[in-house]
Amino acid sequence: MTRVWRIIAAFAVCLSVLAAVPANAVEDDTVSFDGAGWGHGVGMSQYGAEAMVAEGFTHQQILSTYYQDTTLGTMGINGVPAVGDIFVGVDSDQTTRTISISNGPGTSATGVVVSRGVDTTLQQKELFAGASFTIVDTAPQVNGGCTAAFSDGTVWEAGSCDITVPLAPDTALPPYVIALDTCRTTNCTFAWGTALLLVDNGSVVGNGGPRTVADTVCPGACPLWPGFDIVVQLPLDTYTRGIAEVPFSWSVETLKSQAIAARSYAATANLRTDHRAAPCFCDIKNSSADQVFAGWLGARSLWQTWDAAAVATTGQVIVHPAAPDSTIVRAFYSSSSGGATEASEDKWGGAFPYLVSVPDPWSLASINPFRSWTETITRSSLATWLGLGDVETVDVIATNDSGSPSRFRFGGITTGGAPANVEKSVGEVTSRYGLRSWYFAITINRPPPLNDPEADQVAMQDPRTGIWHIRHSNGTVDSFYYGNPKDTPYAGDWNGDGIDTMGLYRESNGYLFLRNTNDQGIADIEIYYGIPRDRPVSGDWNGNGIDTVGIYRSSEGRFYLRNTNTQGVADIDFPFGNPGDVPLAGDWDGDGDDTVGVYRPSTRMVYLMNDLNHPVADISFFYAGAASGDRIIAGDWDGDGTDTVGLFRPSTGTWYLRDTFTQTSANIVFEFGESFMNPTTGFWGE
Repeated sequence: MTRVWRIIAAFAVCLSVLAAVPANAVEDDTVSFDGAGWGHGVGMSQYGAEAMVAEGFTHQQILSTYYQDTTLGTMGINGVPAVGDIFVGVDSDQTTRTISISNGPGTSATGVVVSRGVDTTLQQKELFAGASFTIVDTAPQVNGGCTAAFSDGTVWEAGSCDITVPLAPDTALPPYVIALDTCRTTNCTFAWGTALLLVDNGSVVGNGGPRTVADTVCPGACPLWPGFDIVVQLPLDTYTRGIAEVPFSWSVETLKSQAIAARSYAATANLRTDHRAAPCFCDIKNSSADQVFAGWLGARSLWQTWDAAAVATTGQVIVHPAAPDSTIVRAFYSSSSGGATEASEDKWGGAFPYLVSVPDPWSLASINPFRSWTETITRSSLATWLGLGDVETVDVIATNDSGSPSRFRFGGITTGGAPANVEKSVGEVTSRYGLRSWYFAITINRPPPLNDPEADQVAMQDPRTGIWHIRHSNGTVDSFYYGNPKDTPYAGDWNGDGIDTMGLYRESNGYLFLRNTNDQGIADIEIYYGIPRDRPVSGDWNGNGIDTVGIYRSSEGRFYLRNTNTQGVADIDFPFGNPGDVPLAGDWDGDGDDTVGVYRPSTRMVYLMNDLNHPVADISFFYAGAASGDRIIAGDWDGDGTDTVGLFRPSTGTWYLRDTFTQTSANIVFEFGESFMNPTTGFWGE
């Protein structure tokens, strides 16, 4: 039976490249996590948004796609609440920091007034450009342990760590900028009407001043966290201009989407009843726990593009009537999904109609470096974590709305040798091994079944030389020449002798060249069939024991099949799939007749039919673990008479084969060939 993938052949005249192709290079003591996407996957995909813009989507369309049934509103207008200053946690539990004043006019009569304490204990000092001071908490677990040493020699003795450094209101060029020596981000400068607050973690709540931001959380006194926190207070739209979550070189529509999402997320943080909560004494942190706020970014390359997008969307937030916090959506976002976003209910347990799973093929676009990834661990380490002596199988027993796994069952044996099963959630696995997302398949790598003479095997073609390398069930490899550059190779049993042999489709003119033996020579059958850019398939369409040819016209999403290997019109033709789908052929139900199917790279869905007279999908499933660039193939890997699907991953030269359609990970994994080679499959005989 023929298993087809679009591949390009080349022909050369040098036999020196007939070096052995590794038939089993993957060790059987490893476990692979093959996944896609990065982050929690809820809400907007940042790489997905950029890919959508490339297809002509606007920022409004992007946001309404990722946040279902939402609209844009403006804070303070038409029932959307106004949002006051936001308190941003810059750093926490500090014992020393140096703060400097820069970018000032120098001759201005008005400087930056640094204040400590309140009422009768108030201390103040005016600083100008070039001045700095260092705060040291000499008693981090006790209120009032901070000293302040100024660059002009002034010293404030030990006292309150609650210090305020305010700046003038927003101007085109801020007269002053506050800079920290270090902070969570690589940029630690703040401007535009910012108030930099040092909050003493040992302070008694309610002692007055702008630092008392946690009085609704632990009235009377908060626990004694060490040192002091650094908090920035500023207007929400000003805060948005300092967000650094995506490259500023990205398209303006993506930057607008990001600005509105970031503003919406921060607005809901400000409106929460537990805002400015201990232990950070802030509404929101400038880290991946919330979103990165880098402050004054005027010196950063292309920041003006981001600033223009933030200013152009001033006040705009995402709204939904079912949203908490007075209709503003808490707009979660992450780098990318694995092909569909995660529902908030699956991720965190809270169901929101605007944070449901939606198809996200844009996250799998080539611009996303995380559209596919692989992590590998030792099999023994997995067994140890599971409390087993060995782990032999892994099955997905529950999935999320997105199609990602929700729960796994690992099968193996105890240290005493008794059979045992252990279940783990996707969150447990992800956390344990630091995986980038929930979109992944787990494969226990083991050698292929070299001793199964009834199973289909694999072959590779070297496009640089036109040499085929056919791997047999006993592990031996036959190599020979056949084909011209740009011919598409595939295989089938053209004469009914039970052995699959090579075929070539010449896309330039629609000629098929079929050979009845797997060795060097000329074609035994030459026919004209199809048009340029058709994709070949072959199979036993009528159950007579002979494979015949067909083509899939991807531009139409239509199959054209012949029942004889002769020139002529199609005996059977029908639409199936969408333009751009990849054709497959095989006996999916074991009845002796081959039928067809398609793989849809954009969604990683497989659709297979069991009756050529009724071209509807009888089998459909999400191909968990497939990644961009993988080549989906089909074959009877266990010799049971039923074909199933698998894939070849060029980036690693690895084959991942599955014996059933219900599996979500491969049960046969091995390396054979190189990344530049072209795969095909068939039964080559023993």
